[in-house]
Amino acid sequence: MVTSHLDEMKTKLEQSEAQLQDYVRTSGLTVTSDKQNLAENGLKQLQDELSKAQADRIASQAKFEEAKNSQRTLYRKSPMTRPCVSTARG
Repeated sequence: MVTSHLDEMKTKLEQSEAQLQDYVRTSGLTVTSDKQNLAENGLKQLQDELSKAQADRIASQAKFEEAKNSQRTLYRKSPMTRPCVSTARG
C-alpha cells in the first residue's frame, strides 16, 4: 500500500516536472539555479558600485576644473601678477 502510493506520487511528480519544462520552453522563460542568481546579484552589485564610483569621479573632476579655472581668473585679474612698465625716461 505504501509502495504503491509512493509510486503514484513519483509518477505525478514526473508528470508535473514535464509539464513545467514544457511551460518554460513554450513561454520563453529561463530557469536559473541559486548559484547563478547569486552570481548575477554579485555582478549587479559590482556594476552599481562601478557606476557610483564613475559618477563620483566625474563630480570630483568637475569641481577640480572649476577650481582650476577660478584660480586662473583670479591670477589674471590680480594687479600683483601684471608686469610693471617703467615710465621713467632716461
